[in-house]
Amino acid sequence: MKVVAVDPGLTTGIAWSDEPFTVCESVELPPMQAVGAVMDLAPDAVICEDYTPRPGRTTTWQPDALHVIGALRYETWAAHRRSGWERPIIFELRRPFAKARVAALNEDLAELGWCRPTKGGHEDSARRFLLDALRRHGWRKDL
Repeated sequence: MKVVAVDPGLTTGIAWSDEPFTVCESVELPPMQAVGAVMDLAPDAVICEDYTPRPGRTTTWQPDALHVIGALRYETWAAHRRSGWERPIIFELRRPFAKARVAALNEDLAELGWCRPTKGGHEDSARRFLLDALRRHGWRKDL
């Protein structure tokens, strides 16, 4: 099983891991390159940070985030349809984490050796969503 987590935006963070989920890889890419990269990984599950535009908050307006989310939602559905796979690719949107949860997950990432700070922090954001998904779904039992 391969799980991919995505922090969508103008710079999109992608993190992924294969069973037994002991190694985490990540990268930051422009929006549509990121969508292509996610699908090239042939994931079993895509966990994506959700994004809600807020009126009056132009500093947080990220149409690229919406484009990435929509493209990934379509591509995961279309890949299943085209290939005739028995199981569809899991596509899950997750709300952004509260600041306290981010701090706790950052400590866990550091403990696992999965921290990879970048200028915009998009890789670590994707890594937090990956770690959270592995825990919630029980895909890695020791977390």
